[in-house]
Amino acid sequence: MSVLITQPRQQLKFANGNAFQLELRRRVEEYFRTTGRRPRDCWQMYLKTAILLAGFAVSYTLLVFVDQTWWQGLLLAVLLGLLAAGIGFNIQHDGGHQAYSNHPWVDKLMAMTLELIGGSSHLWRWKHVVLHHTYVNITGHDTDIDLGLLARLTPHQRRLPYHRWQHLYLWPLYGLLAIKWQLLDDFRKLISGRISNQPFPGLKGR
Repeated sequence: MSVLITQPRQQLKFANGNAFQLELRRRVEEYFRTTGRRPRDCWQMYLKTAILLAGFAVSYTLLVFVDQTWWQGLLLAVLLGLLAAGIGFNIQHDGGHQAYSNHPWVDKLMAMTLELIGGSSHLWRWKHVVLHHTYVNITGHDTDIDLGLLARLTPHQRRLPYHRWQHLYLWPLYGLLAIKWQLLDDFRKLISGRISNQPFPGLKGR
């Protein structure tokens, strides 16, 4: 099992050894071998994708062009939000991890459903797949656990008096995260060329 050794200021060194990874991979392969299930390109996944995308398109169309009362708009907005979350967690995530299909172009297409709901699959890949999964829950390196002064997610982050109530105020604020992400964070990262303190390559080609 790999052991993380922290070095002074922004330097990390991982000890050699991948026994844990090899054992985990062996168990996963054994599961698929004994159950006969396919790890990718499952028809159930394609069906779920079709349902989520069709529901998203229909609810958006109804919300923009059909609804005439406030309660209709509210219900459609809630439905649209749930479908957008479903796309993010069930389609884009697996495509971004290249776990959706054995065909790279399918993975790329599924990853780009994030653009459909207002995000950037390029930024998400570097922020989540590369940085988060390389430095899982390591303070100062895993940007997924860095909420600034708003909240404290690890014992190594500074504790402020109002953090004692973060279990109450973070839930409603989480609902606004997508707006901040789409209108501020992605543009700031693209302009600065950095995700937190980590540089990443910019967009290329089309």
